[in-house]
Amino acid sequence: MKTSILGKTGIRVTEMGHGTLILGKLQAQLSPEEGAEALKRSYELGVRFIDTAQLYEVYPHIRKFLDEIKPNDVVIASKSHAKTFEEMNNAVEECLKALNLKHIDIFHLHALFDDEDLKNRNGALDALIKCKEKGTIRAIGISSHSVKGMKAVKNIGEIEIVHPILNKNCLGLVEGTKEELINELSSLRKRGVGAYAMKIFAGGHYINDMENCLQYVRQTGLVDAMAVGMKTPQEVEMDVKLFERGYLDENDRKILSSFKKKLIIYDRCKRCGKCVKACQQGAMVLGPKKAENITSKCILCGYCAKSCPEFVIRVI
Repeated sequence: MKTSILGKTGIRVTEMGHGTLILGKLQAQLSPEEGAEALKRSYELGVRFIDTAQLYEVYPHIRKFLDEIKPNDVVIASKSHAKTFEEMNNAVEECLKALNLKHIDIFHLHALFDDEDLKNRNGALDALIKCKEKGTIRAIGISSHSVKGMKAVKNIGEIEIVHPILNKNCLGLVEGTKEELINELSSLRKRGVGAYAMKIFAGGHYINDMENCLQYVRQTGLVDAMAVGMKTPQEVEMDVKLFERGYLDENDRKILSSFKKKLIIYDRCKRCGKCVKACQQGAMVLGPKKAENITSKCILCGYCAKSCPEFVIRVI
């Protein structure tokens, strides 16, 4: 598996990272044992990079996996929506304790939207800076679904890594255009900021065009790595094959047909509207009888499911 160093951080990662959103309650709802099996297969095939987040609630899955291998051999990135110093400090401590680690390689401000959002999270950023000084994290970053999020950190020297949405049509970008995103990302890269992409297959929407999706992101030359969500050893094998060969054969495509995800909203929905507020993509609306999903905007992240007090939304 090809490797690169994330910007100027000195942190070496494999080109493919294992995205863990898909493992937890927001999507596949796997047990820690099941999730660990997918992570273990990634490791066996050479993947040495894991992307996770406080929101995903999958630290037990990763811990189960780490207990079976050498933790220092894997780069781990996590994230939190925390806004205050105390909240972010607690988020880092939670991650360290849950994974039984002395340090986390990368910790992000999760889903940064714009300048105003950054101002509201100054306390959280200060906490990450302090954690880096103490050695409990190695690098500070942001994840973002918007161009404004990228612009907000352009002149923030403490931000060493960005984790943007990047796919052939930038499906999932909630603000700005693909061209604007490329320009901002190019500017950050010139400053030496490391970058790894999310949603290169648009949450599964482009499952029938995976070769072109991968080729597009590679040809931009703007990222060091890409996080790909994988929930089973079979999916891991398929994606590793794609990254190593650059193409899939006919048999691979038949297997792929069983991987397609979808979002379900059960009829017992009470139309409270919390899912609408939770969806940055604008993919949830209130219909006459229940919440409805606009599939053309949805990236199947499952954040709406997390917000639902009635547990009527699932990504399967």
